[in-house]
Amino acid sequence: MKKPKSKHLTPAQLEQIKLLYPDHSNEEIAGIMGLSKWTIKSRAEKNGWHKSDAYKSALCREVAIKYNNAERINNAESYAKRAATRKKLYETDMMRIRWGLKPKSNRHFRIEPKARLLQRNRLERLGYIVDKENLIAYYTPETKRATRIERVPRGQKIGSIRGWYDFAPLESK
Repeated sequence: MKKPKSKHLTPAQLEQIKLLYPDHSNEEIAGIMGLSKWTIKSRAEKNGWHKSDAYKSALCREVAIKYNNAERINNAESYAKRAATRKKLYETDMMRIRWGLKPKSNRHFRIEPKARLLQRNRLERLGYIVDKENLIAYYTPETKRATRIERVPRGQKIGSIRGWYDFAPLESK
């Protein structure tokens, strides 16, 4: 199957499309120019043209009015409520991640807190064998032991050290 030939537009046509593109819909431009809306879209992508912020805002207003929810989505109270909801969800998810659970939202989070990641790397450098799934660090007789970290029970914080892992000899595994 042969690929269809692309339309060659004159520089004057491209200039007219460039002038109309920021403030008009692709359908309007296509009607004025006698081209398809897909041609307009592809030329815009190819040349890096974008719709203006005023056009995008007007489009959002039209959609909101069409569905009778302009008041609901465009006032200061609703913005504050959405921000509070996002913050609460973020805090909940971070707490769940901190204790080794999966987040409830579908946002991308670092699954392991940075402090735990740094502590795990330090323990591995000292010779511990770290089980990330069960949060247990195993040591051997050759391991250079981190006794200050081992004394802090898992889930507690003493001074600047948080107990992320339980410690056990490798033979107990």
